[in-house]
Amino acid sequence: DRDRQWLKSKHGITITESSRGRSVCGHAILEDSFFEVPDLALDPRFSGNPLLFPNGGPHMRFYGGSPLTTELGNKLGMLCVLDEQPRQLTAQQRRAMGQLADVVIGLLEARRNRSQHEYLGQVLDRLRVSITVLDAQTHRHLHANAAALQESGLEMEQLRALTPPEALPARVGIPD
Repeated sequence: DRDRQWLKSKHGITITESSRGRSVCGHAILEDSFFEVPDLALDPRFSGNPLLFPNGGPHMRFYGGSPLTTELGNKLGMLCVLDEQPRQLTAQQRRAMGQLADVVIGLLEARRNRSQHEYLGQVLDRLRVSITVLDAQTHRHLHANAAALQESGLEMEQLRALTPPEALPARVGIPD
């Protein structure tokens, strides 16, 4: 959020959140591409940071991160790697991080879309008129509300296998 960074998924780190102003990700998310700091101890923005160097000693020395950016351009966070040793990633490793960030965004957007479709399905099921939702490219049924299923006499899985013309006889009671 505006003031904090939250670690949603992590391995090898115990903290779950910290001040955004003190975090490396707080700087990284302002960039549009891969953000890398080969040695945090040598970078004036981060040297002496108690989150990175607890008790005065080095804890984290390397940071590399790819922005998690939606199709609309909204930055949700960073997919990052840290190391206790200074290093620099290869071009192939940076590309792999970018590809993994794209996968994460794809999963997040699919989850959001599924939630939106589930919500829409619940709303449509409450309507008493027959409504079907078709895929614009395949012309297959994505959803039919309870009234449409009752009218057709078909189960949703049966309807999904049919195009609208194939389903028409069942919907209007025309014999095959």
